[in-house]
Amino acid sequence: MKDLFTIAATLFFFSASSGFGGFVAVANMLMGNSLGSYLSELVSFDSLTVTQMDDILNIADNTTSSDRFDMFETEESKDELRSYLYAEVSASNMEEYTAEMIASITSLGALYPTEQLDLVGFEGPAESNYVGNGNLESLARIQPRATNINNNIYNGIWGVTKGEREYALLTSSWGFEIIDVTNPRNPFKVQGVIMSGGHVWRDVATHTAPDGKVYAYVAAQDLDNKKPSNLFVFDLSELSGDIDKPNGANSNPIEPGVNGYLDRGQSGLGHTVNVAGGFLFLNAANQNRGCVVFDLSNPMNPNQIFSHDGNGKQCHDSSLWENVNVNGQLKSLWIVSEGSGMAETIMDFTDVKTTLQKPTLLSTTPLQNGIYAHSNALSADKRFLFQFDENKKGGDIYVYDISNVFQPRIINTFQYSEEDTSNAMPHNGHIRGGYLHVAYYEAGLRTFDITNPYEILEVGKIETFRDPQQTGTNVRQIQGNYLGAWNTYVGLSSGNILVSDMFYGLFIVKANSPYPEPNAPILSAVRNANNGVTLTWNAVPNARAYSVERRIGGQSFVVVAEFLTTTSYFDNSVRDTNASYKVKAVNGEGTGVSATVDSAVLTASPTKAPTNQPTPRPSPLPTPNPTSPPSRAPTPQPSPNPTLLPENFPIPVPTTSAPTRDVLYSGAFGCLGDFPQSDQCLPPVFDKERAVNCCQGQGETLECDRSGCSLATSFFDATAICENKGMRLCSTQELESDVCCSKGCNFDGRVGWTTDICVPQTPAPTSPPPTPPPTPQPTGGTDELPGTPYPTFEATGSLQSMAEPL
Repeated sequence: MKDLFTIAATLFFFSASSGFGGFVAVANMLMGNSLGSYLSELVSFDSLTVTQMDDILNIADNTTSSDRFDMFETEESKDELRSYLYAEVSASNMEEYTAEMIASITSLGALYPTEQLDLVGFEGPAESNYVGNGNLESLARIQPRATNINNNIYNGIWGVTKGEREYALLTSSWGFEIIDVTNPRNPFKVQGVIMSGGHVWRDVATHTAPDGKVYAYVAAQDLDNKKPSNLFVFDLSELSGDIDKPNGANSNPIEPGVNGYLDRGQSGLGHTVNVAGGFLFLNAANQNRGCVVFDLSNPMNPNQIFSHDGNGKQCHDSSLWENVNVNGQLKSLWIVSEGSGMAETIMDFTDVKTTLQKPTLLSTTPLQNGIYAHSNALSADKRFLFQFDENKKGGDIYVYDISNVFQPRIINTFQYSEEDTSNAMPHNGHIRGGYLHVAYYEAGLRTFDITNPYEILEVGKIETFRDPQQTGTNVRQIQGNYLGAWNTYVGLSSGNILVSDMFYGLFIVKANSPYPEPNAPILSAVRNANNGVTLTWNAVPNARAYSVERRIGGQSFVVVAEFLTTTSYFDNSVRDTNASYKVKAVNGEGTGVSATVDSAVLTASPTKAPTNQPTPRPSPLPTPNPTSPPSRAPTPQPSPNPTLLPENFPIPVPTTSAPTRDVLYSGAFGCLGDFPQSDQCLPPVFDKERAVNCCQGQGETLECDRSGCSLATSFFDATAICENKGMRLCSTQELESDVCCSKGCNFDGRVGWTTDICVPQTPAPTSPPPTPPPTPQPTGGTDELPGTPYPTFEATGSLQSMAEPL
């Protein structure tokens, strides 16, 4: 998943005033191809007519540019293209998806903003509280060649450990460099090989064969494939692994030939390169060639076995993740970042090694209109997928819960901490432990604690572009260009991080601990008269989140709630059963585990219980494009994996008023936020068991925790929400025809996953609600709703649908 400079600038032009030997980036995502060749691909897939292709090329020709690589640079030209695409879609001459692909490749932003983002909420810049560089320390920088010669740049980076020595593998416009970084403060070049092509895109990755030998694969792509940009295979056996006997500087120990390195052709396929599981992935970043996959049984002579290409399958980058728990079975997942296809394609790669056949499609992530799906990374527990968007107008980094791999669910979007004042774009990111390290172009290297994927924290940075000499003073500003940090490598045994900067070469970075691992929480448990259990614990310094585990009888502990950010939890599901609990505090450094606390039956007087209600993120209205779409109802895109209710799924009967009881809360639903007009309720994050009990009528009372509020259900999409008296649900059809809002309702996008709720413009006067006790707040914006996949947490964290029996 390492990538290359999918430079939202596909082409480089040169001028004396640029300050980088005339290097200037052009803002589109054509990846070295011409606009004409990209549109021709769409014509070949019958997604575009020849007339439409000519129309768009004519719009490009009418701009100030003299060629079709450099187009739509002005807002006027972008508006003209947007207007044309809107008109073609409105006249039913073009599919919305095709128009969105063209908007993505030309960096226009979304034509029809994706509704799911409005429902989840836009996190914006990540929180940060560090000073200076935070937890990161720059140890050294080495620039093997001068970038002001022929406007060359550095691009791909990888690393390899040989015995007691470590090496950086750095690619560039010139070719390939091997740098000894065993002493990270004194790196030196061991070997360099000049290669043709690859002026902008060259990449490298390594493979360890069954016999222990290590091979490097270097591939490239040139601008419009004008020069040969071939695949080279290097046998790295001649690199020293002896701490006392290094290869000499510029000793060039690897010679051409079958025992050294070979040119294997395959020109133009290496926009990005990945190696995993005994396979080589050359990712071409276009729909006609897509990803080409090779078997490495013979490491020096890769054997092509299949390709992944077609309409919407641009394959800008791909990654293979092994030993992923899918319904209790360990699978290999191949995840492809589809570029202008605006999604990640997830495939089952498990049997490819034995069959050498194409993998099986499992799912695609929800389309995020306007983005360029550049590359991806998977969290250490392989539950959360991070998607990097290289377009300037997107949300930068998107987070998906793939616990149910058949139905990925977006849960968060975030940007680097300075995005409010300086618009930088992410390029590539890699995860080590609880931290995500991102090459963020002009913003350099940025490191995030991702142990709570709903609340991301930035903990460190290295300014590779603004402060290349590491003086502590930035010498240039972020201007939203595709310049700066290109990629990172985080797999060295030492833990040091390698960063490639397009102009300043290789940075070797040490990641220190931003804080210690959390202490063990001090936990107490109290029963109320109804046998509900209230858990409370102390606030642990530097904890990013808390999880609650419960054991009943002689069973194992299971997670009943996680990603909590407050210090109490109410469990109303154990009834008259003895239960044991423990609470874990987590951050990127580790976990603090409380002592186990037992809760006997009826040991305390009645107690008001915390509500475990989620804290939603307000969903801002979508920022309109300079040219707004005509007044029309966008055609909803069908979900690739619709949620299906099981037969005879029990539908709860809504109550008309909340029953009187000592705790006006069922343990499964909580009101959404502190907005006075918002009386919708929904389950807290991952509180699976009680949500199932409620929806299946197993002893729980469906009620809200706010007066004047009752439960309403809408099972056309298998959701349940609470609605205030006088409120009404609007169906999808009503929303499309604007019937709902014409009846005096406002659209409330904070609620629901696929449900659209209308709330009164002026809420009826109600008595102020009593002040609630402190409430644990599972984070992450919109929570899971009945009917969407709910995780069942076992010791391994495996997941299954909430519709399955407990």
